[in-house]
Amino acid sequence: MDKGQDMEEKKKWVSSLYMDRLRCNGMINPLGISGECLLFQWIIAGRGENILQYCCRLQVSERKDFTDLIYENVLYSGDTQWEIRFGLEEKTKYYWRVQACVDENLWLDWSVPASFETGMKGEESWKADWIEAEDTFYQDGGEMNMSPCLYKEWVLDGGWESGRIYITAHGFYELRINGKKVGSYALAPDFTAYDKSIYYQTFDLGDCLLEGKNSLEILLADGWYAGHAQGIPGLNHLYGERPALILQAEIRYPDGQICELLSDDTFTAYTTPIRYADLFMGEVYDTGRVRKQYGTVLREYPKNVLMPQEYEGIEEKTILEAISLSEIEKGTYIVDFGQVTAGRERLYLKGEKGSRIKVEHSEMLDPETGDLLEITQNFPNHAQTDYVYINEDNFVYEPQFSFQGYRYLKISGIQNRLTRKQCRTVVLESALQDTCSFSCSNDTINRLVENVRWSQWSNMISIPTDCPQRERGGFTGDAQIFCRTSAWQQNVQGFFRRWLKQCRLEQLRRGQIPIVVPYTDAYKKSEPNPGWTSAGWGDAIIFVPEDLFKAYGNKQILEENYDAMEKWMAYVTACAEDFMPEEYYMDYEKRPFMRYLWNAGYHWGDWLMPGFSDEEGVAVSKEVTAALFYFREAKAMQEISGILQRDDREIYYNDLSEHIKKAFHEVYITEDNRLKTELQGLYVMAIAFGIVQGEEKKNFEMRLNQLVEKADFHLATGFLSTPFLLDVLWDAGYYETAYRVLYQDTCPSWLYEVKMGATTIWENWEGIREDGTISSCSFNHYAYGCVADFIYRKIAGVKKMLPGYRKVLIYPEASKGLSFVSFSYDTMFGKLQVKWEKAENGFCYQLVIPHGMTAEVRGEKERRETGSGEWSFTLL
Repeated sequence: MDKGQDMEEKKKWVSSLYMDRLRCNGMINPLGISGECLLFQWIIAGRGENILQYCCRLQVSERKDFTDLIYENVLYSGDTQWEIRFGLEEKTKYYWRVQACVDENLWLDWSVPASFETGMKGEESWKADWIEAEDTFYQDGGEMNMSPCLYKEWVLDGGWESGRIYITAHGFYELRINGKKVGSYALAPDFTAYDKSIYYQTFDLGDCLLEGKNSLEILLADGWYAGHAQGIPGLNHLYGERPALILQAEIRYPDGQICELLSDDTFTAYTTPIRYADLFMGEVYDTGRVRKQYGTVLREYPKNVLMPQEYEGIEEKTILEAISLSEIEKGTYIVDFGQVTAGRERLYLKGEKGSRIKVEHSEMLDPETGDLLEITQNFPNHAQTDYVYINEDNFVYEPQFSFQGYRYLKISGIQNRLTRKQCRTVVLESALQDTCSFSCSNDTINRLVENVRWSQWSNMISIPTDCPQRERGGFTGDAQIFCRTSAWQQNVQGFFRRWLKQCRLEQLRRGQIPIVVPYTDAYKKSEPNPGWTSAGWGDAIIFVPEDLFKAYGNKQILEENYDAMEKWMAYVTACAEDFMPEEYYMDYEKRPFMRYLWNAGYHWGDWLMPGFSDEEGVAVSKEVTAALFYFREAKAMQEISGILQRDDREIYYNDLSEHIKKAFHEVYITEDNRLKTELQGLYVMAIAFGIVQGEEKKNFEMRLNQLVEKADFHLATGFLSTPFLLDVLWDAGYYETAYRVLYQDTCPSWLYEVKMGATTIWENWEGIREDGTISSCSFNHYAYGCVADFIYRKIAGVKKMLPGYRKVLIYPEASKGLSFVSFSYDTMFGKLQVKWEKAENGFCYQLVIPHGMTAEVRGEKERRETGSGEWSFTLL
């Protein structure tokens, strides 16, 4: 095709292409967001082939016809996202649109305009006061806080143009106007370090208000602020003792007048049916409770911590039907939902007037009795039990300000017969977009991938948690282990950026990033060192931004965390220089190298290695693991500094990593090229992090393979090394070993869990033992689900060659034993679809490559370069 024909073909495609899926800060037409920094995103949609974006033009205006622009610029890039720093007016609606150029002069039409609206500018914009129910309200309750309803009537003239309410709480709140719930949040606000930041939400009141009298009811509960909410001790009062409210409503009229409603001590407080609502303890709900009136009081709580909602809040994700129900004794039932998850029950109770219903939650049943296996309930303040006092013939019960991790319910106190159809589970999660689908010819692998997804959904409720039942902590180690996998399965760019902001806020003076973020008294009061930090945990401030950059191609993620990364590295370097294990004090040969080894102090090591108790595993692995992670951190900082063009720091971290490497070799590697402490995980990390090269690396790989063979092809790796195990074996050419580890179905292994009926990923490989006995671990811990990253790259065969997947390699190199795979991933450019079937000596591909992306596709012998479009071909 000559150049003229090619241009005509492109012109034909241009007519069918259009700008689509416009998002601002990850959301569709968001309200009440910050006007300081905005992330605009879009895709190019429509029929066409080999379409690339050469540049794009973006406009922002207060007018929908864009006759008065406040911003216009051209970005000469193929990126379909653009982060721009503004200083926009507060409480103002803006429109934006984008168009792309797909050749030198072939511009697509402007997109359909999208919008966003800014929130409050800062503390000075808040006229409202923090308020609480008066002291008498709580004195009349028990040991647990009653949940108050704060009430106000508001008379409005008709003819308003728009209405907004800005609202948040210490704890949880639910806003009702004229008896109708406002917004789709299941729990609000999000979990933050309340002493440093609290997100407020903005709602459109246009459809809620009436001319004349309006009633506002705001139900409050302890939530993460005052309730038992985190950690094994289950402490309460993590930030304060009582819930509080602040709200500011503004109704605008065409003539410019604004009618305001501000939270103040004219609000009335009432008792509600909720005697208490607690994240760990559960809820007590009394439908017959007599409503009692109290006053409210002003509180001088800080307003400078208030900031507009960032990214997605917690919402209802899906509803699960019960799969079975059995009556174990009169009026007591066990309900099975067939899936371990995080959420809350919804019970349709009929004919139960006068009943006291007790609802208990558990992930497991006792194999001997068929009753709930109470694991978390044995920890202090972890009852996870709801009580419902029924004063109505028909009542639908769902806890309002609590959620639990469970598969099974035990419902007791039923007077009439309960049926399976009366029981539901409401699954909760931050409202993240699911971005990945996978199926293959092996149902066991399919179930494993499904288990990984369910554990992710269960542990993405406001922050990335370790588990949704026992601790619910934002463990930094679990997050850095799983972030890469999570970015396949959901769009987590905003979710993790929000959490990283909390990491920066919680960073301690010397640079420590705590072991959990937010860092509450549940952990502070028992910390073994300031921040209770450790190698492999606090360095999430480096590795999570790095993984997000690679997944989404947004350098701003690296930029906004770089100073915190540097502070962390300064802390680690000081620890390495100032401390060493006692055994080296008098070792004059090795002591000079200690200043480059972070090998002393408190560390978790390669946590939860099979074959060791927790304490033994830490003791045997922590010294070398910490030293290896210091090297990994330095190498990552070298790369990040280069990306951000901080040349002096790139040189510094290159030099530092070389010093660490030399010291590591002198202290921890024997003359015959072995580690002095021989563990699978330590070999894996040494190889994966690049501290050994050449023949030395080959010796390490051979020794690792021998250790795996000696373990009868079972993994013996812990939290920190497992993400790298299969890749290290595969890249070393030990393909059969990697296959046998992945497809192993005896303990410890991924498929052993599947064989034993797992529906999520377990914390401990021996969650259910071969003899059927059950350990006291979490059955919903996503960390070991990192294996899905290997499955998507090596089995589905999709590997990013450039950040943000602008170019991908499609090659299912680990396809042994499979006849087909169907896979999709919603990239920043659109949905990438890969279907392959085995052909003789190769693969038969069906591909959909989004516009803006290119792909290199391989068979066993052949390869092909392709651009966007739909393609079918076979490669040998």
